[in-house]
Amino acid sequence: DERQHLREEIKVRMNGLVKNQDLSTQTLQESIERDVNAMQDAWAEHARLEDAEKSSFEKAQALISAQVFHEVRNALSSVIAMSEMTSTLRDDPTMTPSGLVTSVNEMLDQNEEVVRYSLSMLNNILDINKIKTGSFEIQKKPFDLTDLMQKATMMQVVKARAQGVSMSFEAPSVPCIANTDKDIVLRIVTNFISNAVKFTSSGAVQPFILPVDDIKCSLDPKQSMEIMDNGTNSSNGRNLKLVAVGVADTGCGLSQEMLDKAKAGLYNSDSQGTSCGAKNSGFGLHLAHQLAGTLDTKIYLTDLARCHGALNNDISDAFHRNQSNSYPTHDGHNEFGTVLFVVIPVFDDGGLDYHNEKPTSHLQDTDSKMDIDDHDNELCPPKELPYKFYPNVAHQPVKDCFRILIADDILMLRKGVVRSILQVFQQFTSCPVLVHTACTAEDALRMISSEPYDIVISDNQFAPPTDLKSLRQKNERPCIKYDGMHKMQEQISNFFESESFTIEEGDGDLSGLTALLQVVESSSDQYNFPHPTPILILLSGHKFNLPSMRGVIVAQKPLRTSEIVPLLEANAQRLIECGLCFEEADKSGENLYVVNYRGTRIFRRDSV
Repeated sequence: DERQHLREEIKVRMNGLVKNQDLSTQTLQESIERDVNAMQDAWAEHARLEDAEKSSFEKAQALISAQVFHEVRNALSSVIAMSEMTSTLRDDPTMTPSGLVTSVNEMLDQNEEVVRYSLSMLNNILDINKIKTGSFEIQKKPFDLTDLMQKATMMQVVKARAQGVSMSFEAPSVPCIANTDKDIVLRIVTNFISNAVKFTSSGAVQPFILPVDDIKCSLDPKQSMEIMDNGTNSSNGRNLKLVAVGVADTGCGLSQEMLDKAKAGLYNSDSQGTSCGAKNSGFGLHLAHQLAGTLDTKIYLTDLARCHGALNNDISDAFHRNQSNSYPTHDGHNEFGTVLFVVIPVFDDGGLDYHNEKPTSHLQDTDSKMDIDDHDNELCPPKELPYKFYPNVAHQPVKDCFRILIADDILMLRKGVVRSILQVFQQFTSCPVLVHTACTAEDALRMISSEPYDIVISDNQFAPPTDLKSLRQKNERPCIKYDGMHKMQEQISNFFESESFTIEEGDGDLSGLTALLQVVESSSDQYNFPHPTPILILLSGHKFNLPSMRGVIVAQKPLRTSEIVPLLEANAQRLIECGLCFEEADKSGENLYVVNYRGTRIFRRDSV
């Protein structure tokens, strides 16, 4: 009947509603589960990224520390070498009082220089740690930006002109009073200018202050707003504008990739891959990145093609001469010229009465080559060794000197090793010694390919040569020939006054280890080694082992005078086993000597 029919319809509808409700509930549950899973995945990814960032930071910090400590170790090694040299001079009976005073004063001046350099490097690494932990203090106050740029330019202008590079700063037509931390801006600009001068071999360098609109480079709008906001907070309500403060140069160029590596602290001064020669700028540029971050700005990179019209005539002329080579390559590298700058706030009204402004101090705001076995290379000799150092050239087919080459890029370390070698040979007056020096691994390879040597002592890391005298003719290479008959200090002083080298483009890229291995394996594509392989000693700041058949002796810096002979004697058997030397008896058959393939006696073997 009709009532029964209505009941069935109601039942059908109720079942449908229940079913729909169940479906809706299931769909909602599935949706919630998907959201929960997505959130869990997002948290997992966030945790992974945090771990990766932490790991990357730790690796970067380790690399930065290694680079800085390498520089400081070199400086302190120089101090040790100079102290040892001073002690030797004091005990030298041939040294006159006036000569002693002159030499000691010279070394004291150089001591002061390297100690100041060491302190500067250590202060820099401490500043980076403070920045990372948020304890770096910033002093924001108005200052004359034009005056700062003029002083920073004057600090480097002599060095630039010595390289034949034009450098000038053109002051803005209106007063330019910045409202930020003066010391930080000076440190950033000084780094920019120093690198620009270092990597510009011809053309011009121009420090600049320009309106940001004149630099055709995309700025970060959010960051620009933060710079303005932070500047306004300490400007007592006065209007501000942004300017670009930086340096343009016509040098070898810098890629965005290398700039990013410097920011991350991943640029290694030992790296063979350079930005067309822009090498060894990693730590300084890393520090500049960190300092810029404390001012809520960053380092911007562009090229001359985008802003040469806003720069001076020297830059513009060089740009037009090289315009065909100035376009970026596929990897974003600027083959010609670099423009680096930061953006900072200045007073829009010219900064009148800025001397009356009070500084604001606050803390930085922060959010919470070869595989080398890095084990001890025990070079200390046992108590009794069968081989004693006994150099003798009297039995060479063509009588010559005992020939030694010393390669290091640091003057005081070269001096220290040269003096140590001569002191060793004071005990062997019947064996004259001839010493050459080299300033890079490439310079050393050129010497080894042209001259025979009995021993080559080389540092591992080299910087591109700057402010060094270049040889006019290769056959005029200065040397020390010491036979024990002349005054040692006088010979050393005369030599280093005339010291000069073969210097070519790209020198400083090669490590000492790579160069010595090329000599051992005669594998260089660029150099021929027609002479017998000498004894090769690598000076390194780290202890590590090389395969014994490589024939390279590794010694840790600094190498003292008293350590040279024990080092050689401890490795005599190894030199025989790797084929650099051999044993031969004298005519009587009673005495046994270790001789190299030049005919030079190196060791005498005692009966055991």
